[in-house]
Amino acid sequence: MPHILFDLQSAATADRFERVNKQLQTCRPDYIARFGMVGSKEWWENYQSGFISRDIQVGFVAHLGQHPEWGEEPVVIIRTDRRDHAYDLDDFWRDPSVQVNAWISIQRFKIHIPHPSGPVTELVDAYIEVLDSRPQQAGQCGEGNSTALPASP
Repeated sequence: MPHILFDLQSAATADRFERVNKQLQTCRPDYIARFGMVGSKEWWENYQSGFISRDIQVGFVAHLGQHPEWGEEPVVIIRTDRRDHAYDLDDFWRDPSVQVNAWISIQRFKIHIPHPSGPVTELVDAYIEVLDSRPQQAGQCGEGNSTALPASP
């Protein structure tokens, strides 16, 4: 059974999305009308129902600790088929289940906010878990580059 490291819905505080919601009210009131304020019960219902796009990346822990490319602070590096993701090695990343070669699933969402100088994209991790084992490849003969993913929380 996968081990949950982080669940934004459980961890979010009332002020966590205040800045994003203010920007949306000004620049994208249609988003709020359609999905609700980010972090609200209505918004989470839309997210869980799949009406709000999400991205799921699966990879393995490639590194724990200091790394010359990422500065002096210790990091955890998750290697996916797309790229490496580096996180500060704090909070839930210090969980004993986070070991080199452990498989991790990261579910995130994006919100695009238009600005006069160009759009700003907010990228937010919503759910992170340690998987029991390497996920099975989807498709036959290496079709595409998809990975079978665990079900949403």
